[in-house]
Amino acid sequence: MEIRVPTKEENKKVIKFLNKVFHKPFPNLIPSLYGKEKNMMDYHFVVEENGELVGAVCAYPETIRVGEIALRGIAIGMVATKKSARGKGVMTYMLNHTESLYSNDYDVAFLTGRRHRYEHFGYYPAGNNYIYNISDMSIKKWQSGCPYSIIKAKSKEDFLKVDELNNSANVIVERPFAKESETLRNWFSSLYLILKEGEVVGFASGKLFKGQTLERIYIKNGSVDDYIYGVQAYKKYKKATNLKVEAVPNEDNLIKALHACAEDYCIESHAKYKVFSYKRLIEKLLAIGIAQGRLMKFNKVVEILGREKLSIEVSDGNVKVTESTLEADLVLSEEEAIASLLGAEESIVKGIGKFSLRHSDFI
Repeated sequence: MEIRVPTKEENKKVIKFLNKVFHKPFPNLIPSLYGKEKNMMDYHFVVEENGELVGAVCAYPETIRVGEIALRGIAIGMVATKKSARGKGVMTYMLNHTESLYSNDYDVAFLTGRRHRYEHFGYYPAGNNYIYNISDMSIKKWQSGCPYSIIKAKSKEDFLKVDELNNSANVIVERPFAKESETLRNWFSSLYLILKEGEVVGFASGKLFKGQTLERIYIKNGSVDDYIYGVQAYKKYKKATNLKVEAVPNEDNLIKALHACAEDYCIESHAKYKVFSYKRLIEKLLAIGIAQGRLMKFNKVVEILGREKLSIEVSDGNVKVTESTLEADLVLSEEEAIASLLGAEESIVKGIGKFSLRHSDFI
């Protein structure tokens, strides 16, 4: 087997292969990657056997900026193997190849799309995703006096406004090939502008395949009340008796707003993650927590079985994470470590700054 980056001229051939394996029209499904005038072959690998295409995978960088701190991730998706070649190690070959290329320079890898069957490759469910249920009764008292209205984003000017607004958010996901307005517009999602007294002050994106679901809402400098009224305006615009709203941990005011008006909520794992360097990741998550004003004190040796043993010291806003040979105070499996650092479970260090990648289910 041979693995390589496909040429630009093979764009249609690779997309046709993906369409056949997944029984999906990828140019419509994910236009930001495979749509008209898009050629993203630089972010793909293909596997050939005797000159025949038998496997393909997409791997592209996503930088998650939380204030001044940047977490570098590799998104892996569209892992496709020809039916007749399955069971021959093609998928393992592709995933091992991508890991060998990116593990030294990136903090984590995460799976996009249908995230299943990858625990034996070291990927575990994590990434808090809060799902709130907003019923007519739970938001009834905010029905009158709502200062916001919703319109569908249609023009290039509308999309540019969304990207400008997104750049002022606390958490920004940067992709090399697509802006936020593109990733929130695909076969399953639509993009909307939020207006206050005729002025665009925010945006919202709604999923079309999971009933009435608001997958993202952002209002510039939005207070708790602003977000409550923004959700109310969206619910009214969509004529939704019951609305599900998604939020991630760093969206403090949105979460406070949804807590105030939701009937109930749950926490789901948003993706499956693999950590390339626990040292780098813990240093950055601690820095996020300190930047967000969380007071943390910690001084223990933590061992992640089969991976790293680290001395972690946090005091008075200073962080020191070093490799250690001392006896461990705390021993975790990789699954436990990823859940603690990136999931809903209590963290290794209380107050550590958690994050969850914000992307559509199909990007």
